[in-house]
Parts: sequence; structure tokens; C-alpha cells
Amino acid sequence: MTVAERIAELAAALAEMRAAVLDGAAVDLAGLDGAIEDALVAAKAAPAPELAGLLAQLAQLASELEGLATALGRQHHAGTQQRAAAAYRTPQPPSPSNDNK
Repeated sequence: MTVAERIAELAAALAEMRAAVLDGAAVDLAGLDGAIEDALVAAKAAPAPELAGLLAQLAQLASELEGLATALGRQHHAGTQQRAAAAYRTPQPPSPSNDNK
């Protein structure tokens, strides 16, 4: 797999994770930092003629990563708000049963 393909694959994976988070799903980020680091190391070692194209791809990768971070932050904030609201919600008395007739 070329460096460009690796970066494109990572960007696509980040976009899929962001979409899943926006749909309310949990995502597994295990290994993501290592995969990004490997792609960056490979990009640094790429031949000079490829660097301009890789730079554009890395900018896209950074944008996707920022989008995922934003979505995760919103998801976390929404979960915190829901837990806080539930903690302060006044319990409702049980409704009368129709079985007493």
C-alpha cells in the first residue's frame, strides 16, 4: 500500500467514525494514534516529488481528525447533560392502577 493510499484509507476511516458518532454510536479509537503516526513517518520518508500531494492529503486527514474530535466532544457533552438532567429529575408518583375496580 502506498503512503497516499494509507492516508486516504485513514481519512475515510475517520469520516466513517465521525458519521457513527453523529448517529450516537460509540467508536473504538484503539490503534488510531499508531496508524496516524505510521502514516506521518511514511510521508516524511516519501520522495520529494510526492510531498506536495501528500501534504494536501495530510491536511484532509487533519480536517477529518478535527471533525471526529468535535463530534466526540458533542457526544460527550450531550451524555453529560442527560446524566445531569436524570440526576435532578423529580421522581413521578406511580399512576393509579385500573385493577382496583
